[in-house]
Amino acid sequence: MNRWGWGLLVVVLACLPILARRSTSPALLRDTDTSELLKAVRLRHSPLSWFLGDWPLQNHFYRPVVAISFEVDSAVYGDRAAGYGLTNSLLCVGCLLALFWFCAELTGSLSLSLIAAFVFALWNIDSGAVVAPGAAWASGGIASMGLIRHGLRVRHWLPASLCLAFLSYELGGIAALSFRMSWWLPGRTASLMALFALISLASYARLERIGPDRMPPREPTATDLPATRTSGAPSQATGREWLWALLSLACLALALASYEQAVVLPVALLGVGLLFQLGGHRIRWPWHAASWALLLLYLAIRKLVLPAGVSGYQLQQFRHGVTVAWSIARYVFPASFDARDLLFGGLSGALLLSLEPLRQAWAVSANVVAYLQIRRRLWVGLCAYALSVGSFLPMAWLKPFEHYHYLPMAFRALFVAVLAAVCFDLSVTAVSPRARQAPPRPSPAPGSLLRP
Repeated sequence: MNRWGWGLLVVVLACLPILARRSTSPALLRDTDTSELLKAVRLRHSPLSWFLGDWPLQNHFYRPVVAISFEVDSAVYGDRAAGYGLTNSLLCVGCLLALFWFCAELTGSLSLSLIAAFVFALWNIDSGAVVAPGAAWASGGIASMGLIRHGLRVRHWLPASLCLAFLSYELGGIAALSFRMSWWLPGRTASLMALFALISLASYARLERIGPDRMPPREPTATDLPATRTSGAPSQATGREWLWALLSLACLALALASYEQAVVLPVALLGVGLLFQLGGHRIRWPWHAASWALLLLYLAIRKLVLPAGVSGYQLQQFRHGVTVAWSIARYVFPASFDARDLLFGGLSGALLLSLEPLRQAWAVSANVVAYLQIRRRLWVGLCAYALSVGSFLPMAWLKPFEHYHYLPMAFRALFVAVLAAVCFDLSVTAVSPRARQAPPRPSPAPGSLLRP
C-alpha cells in the first residue's frame, strides 16, 4: 500500500467517531419537520414526482433528491428511527471522504489533505474545542522559546506565536454541527448537497490534474525545489478524462436538486480551474460553460414547477441589516467582533482595569498576521478561503441554522490545514538557534595557489 492508501485508511478511522455518535432515539421521527416530511412522502408514494413540484414541506423549495432519500429510508426502515439516523451519519462520513479526495486532487499534498479531513472530522462531532487549547499553549511556548533563542528580535518568533493563536481560534469551528447534521433528519439537505458538491469539485480537479494540455514549462530558477519521485512528474492522461467531467456535471446537477446553497458551485469550479491555470494547466472552458448552463437550467425548472412568489416560511426566514454583515464578517475576518469591541469599548474605565483589551488586541493582531503569513502558500490558501466565504454568502441573508455552515466549514478545514502548515514553517524558524555570521575569509585563502 502506498502512502495515499495509508492516508485513506487514517481518514476511514476518523469516520468511526461520527458513526459512533449517531442517534438511535425514536425522537428523531417526532420532530415536526420530519413527521411532516414522512407523512407527505408516504401519502404520495411517487418518488419521481418530486422532480415536478415543491418538496414535501411545501415551502417553495426544489429538493427532489432529498425527498427521494426520505422515500428510500421510509421504504427500508419504516418507523425504525435508528435507520434514519444511520443515513444522516453515513452522509457525513461520505462528505469527509469526499473532502479528503478533493483536497488530494487540489493540492497534491497528503499532509494538507489529512489535516483538513482530521479537522472536519473533529467539527462533525463538535470536538474542535478539544484540540484548540493545544495550539494556544503552543503559541505561548513558541513565544517563550523565541525569547530564549532570539531575544527581542521579535520578527523571528512573534509571527509564529500570533499565527498559532489564530489557528487555535479557527480550530474551535464556526458552528456546532453534530445536532443539525446527525440528530436532526432534515439536516441531510445540507450534507447530501455537500457530498455531491465535493465529489463534483474533486472530479473536476482530477480532470484538470491528469489532462494532457499543459502550458510550456518555464525554465527552472535557483530558488525552485528539485523534482522528486513523487512531486516532479504530472499524472498521465488516459484519454478518458471526459468521464471525470461527466461525473462532475452529474454531481453538480444532483447538488442543485438537493439544496439551494449549491448555486455557488459553478463559481467554485471556476476558482478551482483558475488555481490549476496558475499551476501551468490549460483549463477546459467548455466544461465551465456546461456548469453555468446547468445552473441556468436549474433556475428555469424552479421557476416553472414551483409556485409563484415566496412562501410564508421564506418570509419568516429572510433577514437583512447589520446581522447579515456580522455573519459574513465571521468568515471574512474572524476577529471582527474583537476589533469592534476594542474600537468602541476598549477605552472605557471598567475595561481598562482588566486584561480584556489586551486579549482583543492580541486576537486582532493574530488575525492580521495570519492573513499576511498565508502568502507562504498563497494560492491554495486563498482558494480555500474564497470557497469558504463564497459558499456561505447565499445563506447569510437567512436566520441562522447550523447546517448552513456545513459546506463552508468543509472548505474552511482546508484553509485551517494550510494555516497549520504555515504555523509549522514559522515555528521551525522561531525555535532554531540564532544565525551566526561566518568569519571573514582571508585573502588569499589558506592553501590556495599564489597568484602571479
